[in-house]
Amino acid sequence: MFKNILFSMMFLVSSLLANTLGLEDNGDGTWNVSYSSEDIIAGFQFDVDDATVNSASGGDATANGFMISASATTVLGFSLSGGTIPAGDGTLVVLDLSGTPTGLSGIVVSDPSGNALVFSYDSGDPEPTLPTVSIISPANGSSIEGSTINVEVAGTDMGEGDHYHASLDGSSEGMFYNDNFSIDNVSFGDHTLSVVIADGGHAEYDHAGSSASVSFNNYEVDIYGCTDMDACNYNADATADDGSCDYGAMCWDGSYECNASDCPDQPGGTVEINYNSDTAIAGFQFGVTGVDVTGAGGGAAEASGFTVSTGNNTVLGFSLSGATIAAGEGVLVVLDVTGDGDACLSDLVISDSSGNSLDATVED
Repeated sequence: MFKNILFSMMFLVSSLLANTLGLEDNGDGTWNVSYSSEDIIAGFQFDVDDATVNSASGGDATANGFMISASATTVLGFSLSGGTIPAGDGTLVVLDLSGTPTGLSGIVVSDPSGNALVFSYDSGDPEPTLPTVSIISPANGSSIEGSTINVEVAGTDMGEGDHYHASLDGSSEGMFYNDNFSIDNVSFGDHTLSVVIADGGHAEYDHAGSSASVSFNNYEVDIYGCTDMDACNYNADATADDGSCDYGAMCWDGSYECNASDCPDQPGGTVEINYNSDTAIAGFQFGVTGVDVTGAGGGAAEASGFTVSTGNNTVLGFSLSGATIAAGEGVLVVLDVTGDGDACLSDLVISDSSGNSLDATVED
């Protein structure tokens, strides 16, 4: 059990180490070459960039019996006796340099079998922070009213010139430099919105977190109004009828107009009612068919001071002062009528000054 635990611990430590060499300034012209290795080191060689190597010694290389040699630019270390540097980290060797090095290159490291190990130079600078984006709105799986989609995103660690490329269902919707933007005229239905961060040259990042996608659907908003095209207040934009349709005023002929003044003129005119009597007339009444009576006046009735009234197509004439229309013939009264039919009289009643009904007939 102990061996299993020890193996697990060694494996964990090994997996956390990276094969790198680095430089540490001691402030006195010497520089430590640091190492981190998951493998046993049996030999090494590297070049020093932008500085001159005066000497190389010390470190774990010397402690493990390595022979170290150096030229102006290259440092070489190995053991003639088969000594090795255990896996781990520490100071590989100490360099005396003229100038300030910018790095190590041409790195070659081998294991006890002579196999090359993959090593790289670690400048010690932190890894650059890459920008990320998330979509706040619309929320994934949401339903949105209308054809305008308001988008809100959150970008982190955005560099100068970084911006967003947005696409809807795989089609580009443009470039956006703010965290809030909108996409107009989106058809109703199911959609996928994708946002990816691009740099100032419009090259899109492809690292984890540099893009985000959500799915949503949008639906049409009901616009209430009158949907009957024959109505006066028809609303071409309405998608739901609200019962407000107005058909205007009914005209005399049964048609409708939104403005009553647009109704056709009603046909009509005047009709003269003639009389021929051998007895003075003190009052009269008759009905009219075929046309509509809208008024009455004139003739002998008016000349004799009669009061003439109309209602329900009935004409009534009499004198409040007892005046009569003298026996004879002429125009009794003139009717104002509408309609295009023939005016006919009915239910004729004529009385004398004593209130007696006179025999009377109607003639065309």
